Amino acid sequence: MFDSGRRFWPLPLLRNQLDVMAANKMSVLHLHASDMCRWGVESLVYPELTASGGRLSLNESGAAAAAGAGFYSQSDIKALVAYAKDRGIRVVPEFDMPGHAAGLLPLQARGVEFCNAPGVSAIPNWCTMQGGNGSVAQRVLPALVHEMAELFDSELYHIGGDETRCGGAGDFERHIIGTVEADSRRAVAWSEVGGKGKAGDGAASPDTVIQTWRSPTAS
Repeated sequence: MFDSGRRFWPLPLLRNQLDVMAANKMSVLHLHASDMCRWGVESLVYPELTASGGRLSLNESGAAAAAGAGFYSQSDIKALVAYAKDRGIRVVPEFDMPGHAAGLLPLQARGVEFCNAPGVSAIPNWCTMQGGNGSVAQRVLPALVHEMAELFDSELYHIGGDETRCGGAGDFERHIIGTVEADSRRAVAWSEVGGKGKAGDGAASPDTVIQTWRSPTAS
């Protein structure tokens, strides 16, 4: 798994890693393409996500501010997926939501709301979209998910779903999993989405792949 949501990996470096993976008969590259630092892939639906260069940092006042560079163009992704396929490797994209969502802060102008936003909360590492039923996030994000799923053209699409801090996370995750499945793809999510009584409240469908990083009974 390459975490380009926190540290940008230039395309030549990723190609080098794919060569190493192929030599070692590794067949899946999990590209964690969004997190607190950036939304890491160009969107034609919401171009503002990478208009600042694809990276968010905190300025001296603690407010979110654009800085630096680091995102993949759509042509970059198409080339990367083709390069991987030639080596027998599938690229599984992860765009983490509704938590780890500071990279989505440019969508505030479209009415998407957040809790624990950087510069506002004492725990900005857990910036989360307000995604309960009736929220703007449920109206705005499916188009972005559809665009990214089409771009990567993978059977699997990782929605994230870990470390959420707003109410309504489970409603949002169910909605996004439904979006992925309506595209005839299979959703992948972190442990919380599959656990009853946790933040995701058992939002996984029977077809969701749960990627476990913690015990399903952990508090």
